[in-house]
Amino acid sequence: VARFVSSDKQHFPCVGSSLGFERIFSYLKNTKGVNVGVQTDVLVCEATTKSDDAHGEGLYGERLRLLQELRDHTSMNVEIVSKLKPSFRDQIEYAEQREIKWMIILGDTEIENSTVNLRRLFCVGDVVLTKDKKQGRIEEIITTAKGAQFKCVAVQTQEQDASKNKKQAGKKQKDWILNKKQIRCILQNNVEITLPQIEGLPRKELIPFFIKVGQMK
Repeated sequence: VARFVSSDKQHFPCVGSSLGFERIFSYLKNTKGVNVGVQTDVLVCEATTKSDDAHGEGLYGERLRLLQELRDHTSMNVEIVSKLKPSFRDQIEYAEQREIKWMIILGDTEIENSTVNLRRLFCVGDVVLTKDKKQGRIEEIITTAKGAQFKCVAVQTQEQDASKNKKQAGKKQKDWILNKKQIRCILQNNVEITLPQIEGLPRKELIPFFIKVGQMK
């Protein structure tokens, strides 16, 4: 402080501190932001195919309007990929890396028809129901050349717990490895959420849909 004061008689005792932002940014870069407290529920996406976009903005304005509408009228945490015209693949990867459960997809056809498409992604912690009516909780998502696979642990229903033999009760549950074709739906508060997506949902039904989803959080 004395360097910036002309008086030789006055003293300005002070203390200082610093934060290691470089280390924080390095960690975020290496982990791509994964598992660092992201709590987004919905990602508003675009899938535009028009080649006559004079301003090169794609559907950025439409995504912003829908984002604000959802924030104003629902309890969902909503965001967009902050690029003017992100590729659809980039938006999927963004959602998967951050374990964002819902994608709202806007395209030229959806804008013209006042509809949206919804996609529900699988996330760690989801309880799934298989096609042979077994319940499991996703513990890990494994990316392979043939697509995503899901490491699950069995979830026992109350009826299964009641009928279990005492000798078997202490045994460790075996993990399952499932693919998307083996999963019938996701269970959220005992409500079945059918996958993978809902197409052509009228825009006016979107807010009531996510109000209901927010009540199940």
